[in-house]
Amino acid sequence: MNFSFHEKFDSVVIFSIGAILFLPFLGGVHLFDWDEINFAECSREMLLTGDYLRLQIDYRPFYEKPPLFIWLQVISMKIWGINEYGARFPNAVAGIVTLLLIYRLGKSYRDRQLGWLWVLCYTGSLLPFFYFKSGIIDPVFNLFIFLGIWQLSEPKLKNTLWAGVFTGLAVLTKGPVALLLVMLTWLVFYIYQFINKLRAGTHRWQTFFTEAPYSKFMVYICAATLISGSWFAADYLKNGPDFLQKFITYQIRLFSTHDAGHKGFPGYHFVILLIGCFPASVFSIQYLIKKIGINEDKIFWLKSLFWVVLILFSIVQSKIVHYSSACYLPLTFFAALTIDDISKNKMHLYPALSRMLSGIGLLLALIIFSLPYFGNNTDLLKPFLAKDPFAIGNLEAKVNWTYLICLPGIFLALTIIARKYWMSKIKYRSSVILFLLGTTIFTAWIILLLPARIEAYSQRAAIDFYKSRAGEAGYVAVYGFKSYAHLFYAQKPPKDDKGVVPSNQELLYSPITKPVYIVCKINHLERLLGEIKCREIKRENGFVFLVRE
Repeated sequence: MNFSFHEKFDSVVIFSIGAILFLPFLGGVHLFDWDEINFAECSREMLLTGDYLRLQIDYRPFYEKPPLFIWLQVISMKIWGINEYGARFPNAVAGIVTLLLIYRLGKSYRDRQLGWLWVLCYTGSLLPFFYFKSGIIDPVFNLFIFLGIWQLSEPKLKNTLWAGVFTGLAVLTKGPVALLLVMLTWLVFYIYQFINKLRAGTHRWQTFFTEAPYSKFMVYICAATLISGSWFAADYLKNGPDFLQKFITYQIRLFSTHDAGHKGFPGYHFVILLIGCFPASVFSIQYLIKKIGINEDKIFWLKSLFWVVLILFSIVQSKIVHYSSACYLPLTFFAALTIDDISKNKMHLYPALSRMLSGIGLLLALIIFSLPYFGNNTDLLKPFLAKDPFAIGNLEAKVNWTYLICLPGIFLALTIIARKYWMSKIKYRSSVILFLLGTTIFTAWIILLLPARIEAYSQRAAIDFYKSRAGEAGYVAVYGFKSYAHLFYAQKPPKDDKGVVPSNQELLYSPITKPVYIVCKINHLERLLGEIKCREIKRENGFVFLVRE
């Protein structure tokens, strides 16, 4: 394929932007419980045991995820070491690849301007940017899902084959939910397409099943099954049906029940996308509600993906922020299309959306601006947390809230105000580009400043304790809460002197020959002392640290 000078130059610039935004400071903050440390611990144990076929947690089979992302982390940790940087590096690379791909896809769909606008909408939005600085599965998973849908929207059979390959890789990354998302999206698109043919008078309802693209479907399923089934088959042949049975059971439970602490209201993901993907979320609304022309199949494919993900995970009982992250790529695409059409005088931004841009932006600016005040006056928050002694204990953490942290909030407010001013002085496209560059700088700024301070409240006391026990002739266990941090940061070995690995329950309740350090949240302390004979060492920021000798 021949590349123009502009495309080569743009690719170099976008690669450089991605490297500057995503690669630095990946190891500046401890991994967050649960998900980041969960996957990093799987990778650590895979490296220590040398078992690269099956995932483990606490050196026991882990039935919740397939291994593709863990393999990427293992490769990364072989390069950077078993640490935060090694755990997050695969997503930073995925971020650079994603920016290069969406530029190419936007350019091929319309022109160079759309490619650049799509990149700016992605980097200028809060959560899409932030996730490439994390160590969770979703950025890689979402990229494979999106590429599968994009390939399905193309007419040639080879594109369908590639769609199956990408879906198979998505299944290997996170599980069969990938196939479910793509198949539901395909079904919605086929129904839409058939209704259009009915309206045109070229088809009748009786032909709904006979006109279905069965040959295309078979090519897709065969490719997806071949890619994803290779690992499942290898595990089945080596270890039997145990993993497959428990993996399917977990997937069913995930949709029908909620994990502890992950229950939310039905509109949870609507709010998350509106605020978390600002400002692209506001721009995208105009295209999401716009009537689609009969020849705009690709747009409807991506609309179908967006609504399938949003509605499906609004139904799912567990409400976790990144469940709706597969919406980020179509959402930012529609935002870029809106801005592109407005700059070419094909449409005008609805006044209500313009006011929403200002309102949400100024609200975020106010929140960031006020953080140092509340951070230095945490007593003001304690009356609202009176029923949660652990949360009150968290607020006792010593965190340096300098008032320089107000600067990103001031910068965002000035960016919002300048957008309105620039629109009356210069062209719309230039004003929006400057606005998106401003939100990109704002997002990079707060990611640099806030996660370490949030982590200081939520988990740092516990993680510092785990790290202090690494390499000791003893174990660390947790009581009353779910965690993987003690495994990763205390560096639990794959076996003890007797060649066995005691579980968390065994460390708490069974006879022991080595000290067991127990970490408990303060609101579970009374119950712990009633069940287990142990001695308190210290308490800090809502955590209590004890030893069972």
